[in-house]
Amino acid sequence: MGIGLCLYFDSELDAWVGLNLEGYVCCCRVASRSSDSESSSIIMTKEKLAYDYEGCWGDNRAMASLTYMNTSKFCVVETMMEDEDDDYCLAHQLRLTMFGLKYDRTGELRITNRRSTRSYLVSRHRYNFVPFAWWI
Repeated sequence: MGIGLCLYFDSELDAWVGLNLEGYVCCCRVASRSSDSESSSIIMTKEKLAYDYEGCWGDNRAMASLTYMNTSKFCVVETMMEDEDDDYCLAHQLRLTMFGLKYDRTGELRITNRRSTRSYLVSRHRYNFVPFAWWI
């Protein structure tokens, strides 16, 4: 249950943030120089934001990426397609979810401002469509 391939540092959270393969947003706080502790624990949101990708990486049915937008604001970009044996599957969907992150009073990681989720149908030529998002 580790964090995925792409991590972003958020200065407000003072942590590295990523999306794990189970669809949860996770963060690892930056260790203090004065601390004797060598490792920081991974904090995971209780709410799942993306599809469970753990069994789907090899067959290209689903993919997600996390993009850092600014000051604890993020976007998850997902592609999903129907589970069919046919190479000409017509159902291919792009889903964008924008949200914020913060710690609550107990130190748990919480999703905030999750009001912007949109889905779009895209081309059936799934092998030519691999979306990634970035923020400038």
